[in-house]
Amino acid sequence: MAYLQNSSVIRKRQQPASLLAGARSVIVFGQHYQLSNSESNGCREYGVIASYALYPDYHHVLKQKARELIAHIESQVGHQIGSKIFVDSSQLMEKDYAYLAGTGWIGRNSLLIVPPYGSNCMIGCIMTDLELADDQVKLHQDLCLDCRKCIDACPTHCIQENRTIDARKCIAYLTIEYKGIIPRSLRVMMGNRLFGCDQCQIVCPLNKQLDEFNDSSISRDDLIFNGENDFSDALSLTRETYDQKFKMTPIIRASYDMFMRNVLIAIGNSRLSQFADDLKDLLEKSDSTLIRSHAAWALGMIDPMETRSYFQNLMKSEADENVKQEIAWYIH
Repeated sequence: MAYLQNSSVIRKRQQPASLLAGARSVIVFGQHYQLSNSESNGCREYGVIASYALYPDYHHVLKQKARELIAHIESQVGHQIGSKIFVDSSQLMEKDYAYLAGTGWIGRNSLLIVPPYGSNCMIGCIMTDLELADDQVKLHQDLCLDCRKCIDACPTHCIQENRTIDARKCIAYLTIEYKGIIPRSLRVMMGNRLFGCDQCQIVCPLNKQLDEFNDSSISRDDLIFNGENDFSDALSLTRETYDQKFKMTPIIRASYDMFMRNVLIAIGNSRLSQFADDLKDLLEKSDSTLIRSHAAWALGMIDPMETRSYFQNLMKSEADENVKQEIAWYIH
């Protein structure tokens, strides 16, 4: 996340009005979504995807909603307005503006918590040159109080006491944004998570299931697929079929190699020997260092003694230093 240190990014975050000529106001909007219970099912043959990524890509959904809102505003004021939409893809800090607008507060897990729905909300902002009435917005009271459930439940202990996240250990960051080889010390903590992590939201007592509300616009009826991904199906994906399967979801944010890396870590954590041959096949045929390195680790996790002779033979011909390091972990 080094881009956050870019001088241009810092300047625009300090001077958000520079993002739109004549900017006067920011409108915060959003939608809530149903949390999945897949993380707690304990099934060893399935990988889990974070709830928000099971629905149509929120970038497209929220931007369409924003365009509709802008059109409605223009019909009310009788003229076009200058506007710019921000949905998790620019220098504007949507979460901070949502807090300043009084929609909620920043919880211990650093997520925006919006009563009565909780943190399972997707948010965006519309910057406009329209002068909006000053309603003397009151900042929302912090209702986390002394609760530490999210801190205690975090699989990698990445939630800090000061309500920040150590992204280097956050499973959401590791599985979605981080492009490299995941540190060996963190792999076991990732469990069967393939994309993102809902654990701090699942344990939060302020999050409620959406079937309690009648106004939900994103519900289980909108799911593209469920939260469980069969390892056999995941291993059968090619770069082409990966793009086809996930192109309408946020999962496409991760590359094919990154997603397969996550799958291989989950398989290693499953310890299921039925996938040993698939892992050997990837080691022998894949052209991706990222995939082959994690395939070697996963194979060793399933049964290091059973695969020791295989690793010893492979080491004789292996040229990739990263793969050799993973193999050496088991044979030395």
